[in-house]
Amino acid sequence: RRSPPPAPAMGVAAESATCKALAEQQCVFIIALGRTGSSHLLRLLNSIDGYRLSGETDNAWIYLGRFLQWSGKDTTQRRHLGRLAAGRGGTNYSDAICHARRMMTLLHNPLPRARVFGFKEIYSDLVRRSSAHSEIFMHGVEQIRTL
Repeated sequence: RRSPPPAPAMGVAAESATCKALAEQQCVFIIALGRTGSSHLLRLLNSIDGYRLSGETDNAWIYLGRFLQWSGKDTTQRRHLGRLAAGRGGTNYSDAICHARRMMTLLHNPLPRARVFGFKEIYSDLVRRSSAHSEIFMHGVEQIRTL
């Protein structure tokens, strides 16, 4: 069987405009311990016209942060990422960030788009391990701020 042909690549100017628009979209991320009222806050925010916040994502934001950090550090890994991105119209770390923004938008702000989107996350057992705190803030929170 033949696989379907790839979608036509977006022009550089259109790709740049799309990435810029994604970067300017307003986001809210709630990261909290359990039993602190975060679900109530989520419901309150979602009651505002134009807001759409998803529920818990099982710490997917940490894994996304790991990917972005991985793609921005090691030059061998960046070259590999560049080859992957080149097949999708990109070649560098900023393209990886753009693709991550696009993924976050698809997951947490599907069509029709909300004016403000985001998600809520409850710290898991991972957070209760003090040895994991640096990873959470380095791979998770700092990379989410980048997006």
